[in-house]
Amino acid sequence: MEYLPKSEAKKSNMEFTLQHFQNHLQDIAPELFDLKASCILAVSGGPDSMCLLWAMKELLPKEQLFVVHVNYQLRGAESDKDQRLVEEVLRGADRRS
Repeated sequence: MEYLPKSEAKKSNMEFTLQHFQNHLQDIAPELFDLKASCILAVSGGPDSMCLLWAMKELLPKEQLFVVHVNYQLRGAESDKDQRLVEEVLRGADRRS
């Protein structure tokens, strides 16, 4: 049995997961893939919502994706850290700019 190098295996797994997610979204919300539609995505800054943000940025044009983050300051510095993470990702990681 031949194994892929670790970096290729990781990329392959991410591509498979993204394709599976896209297929699921097309089943439950096909209107997301209409170029006139908009998607408002609430992001907390936690790992699950940041993963969702990454996937949606991969799947939708930036003109369709609107990201919302609310810092209620319930966890002090941790809440601020989450906000900064979301802001940094949105400012600096846009592969389509």
